[in-house]
Amino acid sequence: MSEEMKEQKSTDKEEKEKAKEQAKLEKKAKKKEEKKEKERLKEQKEIEKKAKKKEEEQAKDQAKKQEKAQKEQEKAQKEQEKAQKEQEKAQKEIEKEQREKEKKEKEKEKKAKDKENKE
Repeated sequence: MSEEMKEQKSTDKEEKEKAKEQAKLEKKAKKKEEKKEKERLKEQKEIEKKAKKKEEEQAKDQAKKQEKAQKEQEKAQKEQEKAQKEQEKAQKEIEKEQREKEKKEKEKEKKAKDKENKE
């Protein structure tokens, strides 16, 4: 075998080794990149999960607050209605007393007139 052929064989072998090494490095880099992407997706999923949970909790809290406010409003309305009924009752009582007073006045006047007529 000539020297040139030996050199060519050696060069081919070296290039083959380099190519093999390059392929190995590229495969390793690709694997690393895939792992990174997988991790990123996992983190993103976790963030979305937390955000959704927070959103649900806020919605729950809002619903509770709304329900509480509604109950308080209903309570206030009932109290107002009760106060109004009591006021109406008191008004009727006052009117009744007024009528009785007027009736007594009229009776007094009638008695006074009758007494005057007798004399």
